[in-house]
Amino acid sequence: MRLLGRGNHGEVWLAHDRALKRWVAIKSGLALEHEARDYPRCSAVVVLHDRLDDGRLVFEYCAWPTLAAALTRHWSATQCEQACLSAWRGLASLLASGWAHGDLAPDNLLVSPRGAIRFIDLGSRVRLGQPARHTRRDYSAPEVQAGGAVTEAAEVYAMAAVLMRLVRRTAGTTRLRRQLNRCLDPSPRARPSLVQLTRPLARPSPGARAARLSLLIVGLVTAATLSHVPAPADEFERLNQDAAATRLPGAPVRLVPVPTTR
Repeated sequence: MRLLGRGNHGEVWLAHDRALKRWVAIKSGLALEHEARDYPRCSAVVVLHDRLDDGRLVFEYCAWPTLAAALTRHWSATQCEQACLSAWRGLASLLASGWAHGDLAPDNLLVSPRGAIRFIDLGSRVRLGQPARHTRRDYSAPEVQAGGAVTEAAEVYAMAAVLMRLVRRTAGTTRLRRQLNRCLDPSPRARPSLVQLTRPLARPSPGARAARLSLLIVGLVTAATLSHVPAPADEFERLNQDAAATRLPGAPVRLVPVPTTR
């Protein structure tokens, strides 16, 4: 066997199941009985195969690195957005089973090269509405650290704190940062719900962008007229080009006459 890692509740070893001809992860340590009891069955959680006579747990082996280890690699904005969406959907799937992870942290998430997320180390999980078995200063929600119950809003806060570690290292993720900042609001009621978070981030349509450009053009013309100072000709040229590029199929483009300087 080969040591894969150590966590809050024990060690995990890589082993080969000769009978079933597959690699497995064997966990030894504390709180194994609690972890094995009513173990969640959802796609976002590594599968628990068996419990050995000596109490050790046999899990599915997933070769992905933890998010903590993957933070050092290069992430594109698209990969980062996919990882966040996968994490939110996985969390929604877990909470739908009635359980909260209870110990969300970068070392308890596995991440694929494409950004898919799976959860490990559920030894601290609790039923929704119960106090936490374990807290982390950097990730647990303020109300949980104060002794309050673990709720959906509390798990949203913890996941956002974890994902912010990734988003801050990735360029072009301004929209994700805004979303995560809302999730980190001190007030649980102000945080977005998982229903909102499990939808892909909305991108402006070509029609909406063209409408905004038209309003900007009108504003420039109005400002130039009121101040009797002609707007720069190159600015009008650029806006006309942008409006033409973003027009909807079949829609006419109304170009703004380029003013001439006297």
